[in-house]
Amino acid sequence: MRVLIAEDDPVNRRLLGRLLPQLGFDTVSVDRGDLALEKIRSEKLQLAVVDWVMPGLSGIELCRQLESEGRMVYVVVLTGRESDADMLAALEAGASDFLTKPVRRVDLAARLSVGKRVIQLHGRLAERSRVDAVNRLVAGMAHEINTPIQFLGDNLEFLTEETTGLLSFASGLDRIAQRWRTKREQLPAEVVPLLDELRQLDLEYLLREVPRALNESIEGTHRVAEIIRELRELDFVVGSSESGESPRLEKVSLAQAIAPVVSQIRTQIPAGMELEVVVPATLPEVHLHCSSFQEAVTNLLHNAVEGIRTLADETVRTHRIRLLAESLPDAVELSVEDDGPGVDVTDRERIFDPFYTTKSPGSGPGLGLHAARTIIEEIHGGEIRIDPNYTRGARFLVSLPLGDEALRGVS
Repeated sequence: MRVLIAEDDPVNRRLLGRLLPQLGFDTVSVDRGDLALEKIRSEKLQLAVVDWVMPGLSGIELCRQLESEGRMVYVVVLTGRESDADMLAALEAGASDFLTKPVRRVDLAARLSVGKRVIQLHGRLAERSRVDAVNRLVAGMAHEINTPIQFLGDNLEFLTEETTGLLSFASGLDRIAQRWRTKREQLPAEVVPLLDELRQLDLEYLLREVPRALNESIEGTHRVAEIIRELRELDFVVGSSESGESPRLEKVSLAQAIAPVVSQIRTQIPAGMELEVVVPATLPEVHLHCSSFQEAVTNLLHNAVEGIRTLADETVRTHRIRLLAESLPDAVELSVEDDGPGVDVTDRERIFDPFYTTKSPGSGPGLGLHAARTIIEEIHGGEIRIDPNYTRGARFLVSLPLGDEALRGVS
């Protein structure tokens, strides 16, 4: 994490510039308060150590300006002043903490450590708020779209059935008309124009293309319905969050919980892929909401399958998906590995975002991994992440806490 050093005294600025890297921080230094404000704005810095007295803007004026702009910056103000009134003035201006000079290494390290944790917590809360807002939006959209799509699907089914009968009737008329075309003079006068119109219809084309167009429309409504189902899965977590009620978790065997998922995936897995499962029955039991957890694991396995599908060499060798589990001191860790193309570094930060997908258009709405993360973290108080060190494809790691820790994420 980068720390802004704003100090007009060159000696103190150099001392801080040498000390902070020893504490594990990168630094950027300025000698004026107005330059500090510019740096914070341009580089979006969130942690700063500033002197009280500086040209341009004082440390207190800088804090007031950051406060007025609504910027989340953890500012530690350094000063030679020691009175309670000065400390109160700094905190009221928006300073996060206050240290008197000369600054001791241990004090500065403690303040910056607290600041780093506060910033990380603020980031997680902001992300959770953003994800909750998106979840509410997509769940609401799903409810609104669901009814008209059902009407559309039902009407298309009706039209397909009735159109089949009409086209069959028209085909029979055409056969009759062909037999009478050489005897037009024997037909009533009002029938002859109808035969001419029937001839111009290009009935062969209609018999071929109309059923196909209707069937493709029905397939489209089925796909939209599937997307709506995926969207509405998020409503389970959103509804629980808004009502303040948590899904009930039960202590179960992980091997038993995933057995139905494994059975289902094995019937769906394409040729050229194998699913290897190593989940010992001796693992400690974990607290699960089984149906939602099974949905999360299903999404991870489907993601692995779809990743392998994108490879051009899938007919050359058998690809393997591995579902493994092991016991850690305070958790059970489940991993889903595949030997597909992996996840590009540029995609890793957004891979769990809603509607983010690396697949081709039409392959899905990009909600599977987002739903998996929501289920694991919001319902089960666990953690899901991608292993950045795995180079033979992609590996997703799911940590499920043991004991009382399992209940903290849903309380």
